[in-house]
Amino acid sequence: MKKFLKSGLAMTAALLLATGTAHAQEASKRDAIYYNVVLVDFKPGKTGAALKIIKDYFQKASDMAGTAKPVQHGMMTGNWDMMLIWTMEGGMADAEWVNSPRDLKWITALAELTGSQEKAMAKWQEYQSLVAKTTSAYSYVEN
Repeated sequence: MKKFLKSGLAMTAALLLATGTAHAQEASKRDAIYYNVVLVDFKPGKTGAALKIIKDYFQKASDMAGTAKPVQHGMMTGNWDMMLIWTMEGGMADAEWVNSPRDLKWITALAELTGSQEKAMAKWQEYQSLVAKTTSAYSYVEN
């Protein structure tokens, strides 16, 4: 196994040198704006109720907290009802957070809006009960 690894590393190094990649390029980061894209499929007949919660609670909490709202697209074709796109202000490093400072500001504002932390979580659970499935992805646009 050790011999195999050494020969594999040697072959990789030789390939990089032969193609000029090791000398022609330097380590660099992509100059881009990153996005978190969430697709949502609501349970049949529940889209209106979900959009009302978004408008009456989630968007107001964003306004109160001073946090960015996602760009919200209603889908006309395909398997999804809605697409939400958040700009990742900190780039891909935003994906490292379990609960970001922005998230905490938003949930605090939702708790203030609903009257308590428990009511905020209940409103979130109510919204989640209207969702059949979601998926998310990260995307970027080169600067």
